[in-house]
Amino acid sequence: MKTELKWVTIIFVLHIAWHFAERFLGFYAEKAVYHEITSISFFVVYALAMYFAIADLRASNGGYLNKRHGFLSGLFISLIMVATAPIMIGLLMFAIQPGFFNQMILAATSNGEYSLYEAAQQEYNYWSYVKLYMAGYLLVGSLSAALWSYVLHRMPDPVND
Repeated sequence: MKTELKWVTIIFVLHIAWHFAERFLGFYAEKAVYHEITSISFFVVYALAMYFAIADLRASNGGYLNKRHGFLSGLFISLIMVATAPIMIGLLMFAIQPGFFNQMILAATSNGEYSLYEAAQQEYNYWSYVKLYMAGYLLVGSLSAALWSYVLHRMPDPVND
């Protein structure tokens, strides 16, 4: 449990750093049309972080890892990340980039993705992003946990008399 909570913290901090990097590189302003690509790219980083989390779990178990234990630990990490999704969006909205949704709506209407402001508002709002993050955390986390626990599993050799 201690290892899993450590990796939840690491992934959460990585995601906050990712948002700051997006803001610094202009993906919330002049390059807002590319924001969806950079946001989805974080989930590749998330899948790699899950690899390191499951590898750390294996190392803490003396170099051995049961597939089930690895998957359940990865799923636990994913579920905690799902629970932190509203906090992550709140931080994005209030601390990292105030006016985030308005900028995304203006970018979507100016590039022709949406013709009406109200239509863009339905996609770019707090609750739609919370649902998107929850789905991403759960889907990518559980699939990568299954993959990495299968790849990294190692059990001790049976004892023969």
